[in-house]
Amino acid sequence: MRTGQELREAVSDDEGRTWSAPQPRVFADLDVHRTEKWVDQFRGVKVRAGAGGGLDGKGALIENNPTELVGAVVDPDLLELPSGVLVAAFGVRVPPRACWPRAEFPWNGNYLAFSLDHGRSWTHVVRLTSGVLTTHYMAIEKMPGANRFFVAYDLGDWRSHRGKAVYGRTVKVTIKKN
Repeated sequence: MRTGQELREAVSDDEGRTWSAPQPRVFADLDVHRTEKWVDQFRGVKVRAGAGGGLDGKGALIENNPTELVGAVVDPDLLELPSGVLVAAFGVRVPPRACWPRAEFPWNGNYLAFSLDHGRSWTHVVRLTSGVLTTHYMAIEKMPGANRFFVAYDLGDWRSHRGKAVYGRTVKVTIKKN
């Protein structure tokens, strides 16, 4: 589940009749509430208050507005491969509105996470893009074959004069048994 900031997960052990209470899901220590990890990079950035917010050089300093400084995990997608491997795709924005003019923060990007145990743990996380201008939106879709899927993501943003491009690639998952 997407909340507007972190992702949350709920689990059902009875074919979806009942569900556990939603709990935060943090992949690879990418906790969007850990603002102390990026506050220094965004000192002096001003954000407009109100719906839509945005950066305009006027308004409040972002470091004085804890709500604006918290990051966001966006556009999650989830699929199960025929082997039972779960694949999660998601974007990370740190902070959600200041991530475009200051895209270089390394957490900003697109990610794939893999679970080999039905979602109990996500031991393999791959960063597809990092510190580049992107909307952080992604899509994943199964392809014919044992463990293949297609992932799509973009570079650029909605208002960029530099243009926007969509990229995609086929991914084949290979599981090595020890």
